[in-house]
Amino acid sequence: MDWKKKALRNSRLYLILDRQACGRRPLAAVLKKALRAGVDLVQYRDKICDAGQAAATVRELLRISRRARVPLIVNDRLDVCLAADADGLHVGQDDLPAGKARKILGPKKIIGLSCGSLADVARADRGRIDYLGFGPVFATALKPGIRKTGAAEFRKAQKISRLPVFGIGGITAGRLRRLRSAGQPLRVAVCRPIVRAKNTGQAVRKIKKGLATGISHV
Repeated sequence: MDWKKKALRNSRLYLILDRQACGRRPLAAVLKKALRAGVDLVQYRDKICDAGQAAATVRELLRISRRARVPLIVNDRLDVCLAADADGLHVGQDDLPAGKARKILGPKKIIGLSCGSLADVARADRGRIDYLGFGPVFATALKPGIRKTGAAEFRKAQKISRLPVFGIGGITAGRLRRLRSAGQPLRVAVCRPIVRAKNTGQAVRKIKKGLATGISHV
């Protein structure tokens, strides 16, 4: 198995490295601290920068993430993923279809799909997708006005999908207990509680501890 796919299979904490959420904090510095503390998977998300600038940023981040053997996935932007030779692409329900992305990127790249309902999960093409992001589980400032799925629906999504399912949206260390499902490894994607924390490493370690025990330590 390719190292990227193996890393995904073992991933529990997925960092959403959103350029706008990071504000003035250098992305590379945030990434280094998060990786040292134990982040398992990283997604670069940028809705503003042009493709050239975004690809240059991804190349810089890849030099850091690959030293740690942690896959770095690009959100939405196939052109940036291809230009930087990132480790994968994450698409939404209204973005490039996952099947087309797979044909373009080939079998070794990771492809993730956002799902906002159990119907989305049921329709997911398991042969072409490697993981699902499900949510927003809770209300989130990054996507205001979007219907939140809730913890119970997230737990159902885990049970009906054979793919790794990451809960996303408003995830904090204090809410992990509400997401745990018997017999299922808890996987979450987190942005602001990590990238805006005063101590990035401490924030990561707190969430990782909660993922390991299912107990909030806040």
